[in-house]
Amino acid sequence: MRKFKYLVILVGFAFIVQCTRTSKKIDKNVSEHSIDFGKITKTKVSEIISDYSFIHLETTVESLIGTINQIEISNNKIYILDNSKSNGLYVFSITGKFINKLTYKGNGPGEFISPYSFYIDKKGYLLLYDIQLSRLLKYDLNSLKFIEEVKMPFRSPKSFFVLPDDDLYLYYGDKGNRDFKEKNILIVSDNKGTIRKKFLKTMPSENIFHGSETNFYSFSGNTYFYPYFSNKIYLVTKDSIQCKYEMFFGDSEIVDQDLFLKSKSSVETFNEIMRSSKDWIRLLYVYENEKYLVVKYYIKKDFYTGIYNKESRKVINFKQSDVLDDIGIGGKFPLPIGVNGNQFIAQINLFDINKKSLKIESLRKYVETSREDSNPILMLYSIKNNLGNKQ
Repeated sequence: MRKFKYLVILVGFAFIVQCTRTSKKIDKNVSEHSIDFGKITKTKVSEIISDYSFIHLETTVESLIGTINQIEISNNKIYILDNSKSNGLYVFSITGKFINKLTYKGNGPGEFISPYSFYIDKKGYLLLYDIQLSRLLKYDLNSLKFIEEVKMPFRSPKSFFVLPDDDLYLYYGDKGNRDFKEKNILIVSDNKGTIRKKFLKTMPSENIFHGSETNFYSFSGNTYFYPYFSNKIYLVTKDSIQCKYEMFFGDSEIVDQDLFLKSKSSVETFNEIMRSSKDWIRLLYVYENEKYLVVKYYIKKDFYTGIYNKESRKVINFKQSDVLDDIGIGGKFPLPIGVNGNQFIAQINLFDINKKSLKIESLRKYVETSREDSNPILMLYSIKNNLGNKQ
């Protein structure tokens, strides 16, 4: 029994070492956890997506959205968080009709100043994180009526999530703490703010507050987490954390941690990243469903997308501006902003559309009758089954 226990420990240690290596040399036949998206290729929209549809979000004075910072679809309702000028959470029907919103600006019970991210749980509640007031607020999902404030273990986390089966909360980082030495970036807590577990030591890059507001996601009943300025995705439970994927992007690399030690300020760091001759990846967003892992990322000021076919283990990696719009959606590839089952959710802004390239009749008619400041159009699409290895 003791020998078996030691064997399990050794296997677990080997798994962790594999996921924390930094070498770019990959044997794809050995490691299921390493993904090399490879070189940038040129492609067409029709070669990537299929089964697409559009949702025209109703535009009224009450429902006007500035920016979609987070989007979730639950029980045939669309929940959109806008933490820009509109500063609230908006609810639409699956056909785009405006239903309700949360815009309680203030510091009283149930009110907020800077809504940053939200989570919808299985019990019919919506949790909203106010990053300025460091509040985690719970509302009834249907009525949006305020219920209570959830106590957090410390002020100013960078993001949060919920382990639904255990009624526990995950908190990432502390944006108010500039001392990264011997600190943990992932905390498991209960609803009273009691810390149950700590994972992962901080890196120098944790001093920079730059990345997805929702760098947690749920897939197939599991919870995943990806830190800022990292090429790793972790599987998280209440008791453990494991590296699920380690990603590489051809000749491009995640910003070197040494840069964060040398720079004296966030501004200086970003200037160095943008001016560097290296194609550093500075921002990552991850989306996953049954068949695909999709990674959206920035190099300098350009958007790129890496897609990994989990069944065939094939990949494609492309720059948004290099994709030919041969189906006529307005000129640009629809970058994902969310997941709905086996489909990805994208946003088409009216001010971005090249009207001359519109070929889809329903989309063209809507654009012609809308203003540039109307609410964006949502596009739901699947990724083609045979996608990958377009090198």
